[in-house]
Amino acid sequence: MGIEWRKIHGLLIVCAGLLLLFIDFLGLFEGINSFLFDLSFRIRGGRPTDSRIVIAAIDERSLETLGRWPIRRSWYADLLDRTRKAAVVGFDIIMAEPTADDALLAEAIRRHTRVVLPVYVSAGRLAVIHPAGAFAPAGTGHVHIEPGIDGIVRKLFHSLYFDNASLPSLASVMYELARSTKDGWRPHYPGRGLPAPAGTIVQGDPMGINYYGGPHSFRYVSLADVVAGAYPQSFFRDKIVLVGVTAAGLKDEVLTPFSRQRNRMPSVELQATVLNNLLDGNGIRDIPGWINAVLAMALFGICFALTGGETDRRIISLWLGGLVLVTLAFFCSFSLWDLRGAPALSYASVTVACLMSYLFRLDVLARKLDREYAVVASHLNVSPVSTGRPVPQTGLPGCISPKGLNEKIEMLVMLVEELLKTHSRLDRETTERIEAMGELRQKEQMLIQQSRMAAMGEMLNNIAHQWRQPLNVLGLALQQVGLFYEYGKLDKELLDANIAKAMKILLHLSQTIDDFRNFSTPDKEKSLFRVDQVIARTVSLIEESFRNQNITIEMRVIGEPCINGYPNEFGQVILNILMNARDAFLERGTRNARVEVCSRTEHGKTVVTIADNAGGISEEIMGSIFDAYFTTKELGKGTGVGLFMSKTIIEKNIGGRLTARNTGEGVEFRIEA
Repeated sequence: MGIEWRKIHGLLIVCAGLLLLFIDFLGLFEGINSFLFDLSFRIRGGRPTDSRIVIAAIDERSLETLGRWPIRRSWYADLLDRTRKAAVVGFDIIMAEPTADDALLAEAIRRHTRVVLPVYVSAGRLAVIHPAGAFAPAGTGHVHIEPGIDGIVRKLFHSLYFDNASLPSLASVMYELARSTKDGWRPHYPGRGLPAPAGTIVQGDPMGINYYGGPHSFRYVSLADVVAGAYPQSFFRDKIVLVGVTAAGLKDEVLTPFSRQRNRMPSVELQATVLNNLLDGNGIRDIPGWINAVLAMALFGICFALTGGETDRRIISLWLGGLVLVTLAFFCSFSLWDLRGAPALSYASVTVACLMSYLFRLDVLARKLDREYAVVASHLNVSPVSTGRPVPQTGLPGCISPKGLNEKIEMLVMLVEELLKTHSRLDRETTERIEAMGELRQKEQMLIQQSRMAAMGEMLNNIAHQWRQPLNVLGLALQQVGLFYEYGKLDKELLDANIAKAMKILLHLSQTIDDFRNFSTPDKEKSLFRVDQVIARTVSLIEESFRNQNITIEMRVIGEPCINGYPNEFGQVILNILMNARDAFLERGTRNARVEVCSRTEHGKTVVTIADNAGGISEEIMGSIFDAYFTTKELGKGTGVGLFMSKTIIEKNIGGRLTARNTGEGVEFRIEA
């Protein structure tokens, strides 16, 4: 890929990263993040709540016992008297309008000293609704709940600023009072002293709500049971009591990540959950947006670097691995450290990085295909200009746009037609070459056969040497029978002995003829043969002749070397080399002439060496001894075909090597197969 396209790809990568950040800035990923946040709660499951928190519920049985809603506030006074040992009591019930029982409740609040009443913010009128003036609680706190766009409550603001006043949350005031009763910790309301513009409500000090489970995760007691004395005062010692409505049709319910649309949670239990978060110090904390952005962009770069130039399967594997890694990191940070991340941006970064790597890879392959097409077209003398057609777009755009794709298809069809024509022409040429190779093979076979026939005269001479002595013995045996018969001394024992001797000689002569016939017959197909056996059979044909010429042949075998090839052709190679050694001995009159034939296995190969002591070959002609028709013998005594055909047989028919080198005493031929 050229430098220009690398710059374009780099610019596209930067633009993609900026686009992802802009989409995240617009909040388009928030729905996915919220869904994954809610899902994490359900996967993590519930957690144990603080045993000190008790909800005094105004349930259906309380209404049946104490009267219809709103119940008399004197019952709340009885509740406070029976929970006097509680650390703090908070009401999630708006008591803004005065009633006849307010004096009783006010006196009970005064006696208890640790009662928190709710403050309600009317969004329609932009007004703060305080408790009735007769009450003097230890503190007041707002019970304002801000659900998300999907109606699920995920966070609560501990401070509201309105008309230069700060309103702490009910849960934070109860938390501070509970702490002060335990260790003298002084109350400090979050955000107090921060002004807000007139006529506006500003929310501050947000805290993510870390839910402990679905509805009824906390301890519930019925208000009717409490005022009836079903629970002793010792039961409420150091307890944190929240009073709220849970009766059907009256309760203020909210949606939570656990319940969603199925089962809503009473708002009093939501306040209990927030209070429990303050006590445990485990409110959900949001990972800052800039950290999410940096992590997502780092993941974007890493994924793009890892997937660059990879195969489709590798890219898909890395994409899935990246998604799993982001999911695990998000869930672990939530479950272990109560951190809320924004995985949607990271998901998008991994997906876009892998998709861009895949598209860039397609673009590179498309341009490579275009270059190869251009090379093939130039060899076939085909081009859009020569055919009058428009030049198609290059790269990926030329493969995905309808116009570019049609143009490529037309050019490929034209190229296929030319390739078919070229293929037809090459097919004819290949057929002709195969026929020529067949003829060449036949000529080589004929040349091998001619070389073998050229050696027949030598072999006939060897056979004559081998037959001369047995024939002399056979003649003497016949003469002995005649003489003994003439003098009347021929008996059956002598006749049987001479017949046995004659039959032994005839069998020897017959075996010699068989060896000669087998050696001269061409092999029809390859076979696995023992090298030492072929060498021994070949040497037996010339052994008598060499002995008469005072030439010693020594054979050594190490192991059981084998070759897959044509045994008779291999024997022809051995014979050619031995006959050349004999000619060198006779020409130079070498005394103590000796030829050593050794067969063995080296590094998985069969090696045969044939070494003589005839003085060697001149270095000037060493490189030419395997050339066709090269000979150093006198005219009529050599054809120059033997070593050439020997090398052809070893290298082409057997797949080995035939080399020669001078030693201190002579020359050594080496066969490797």
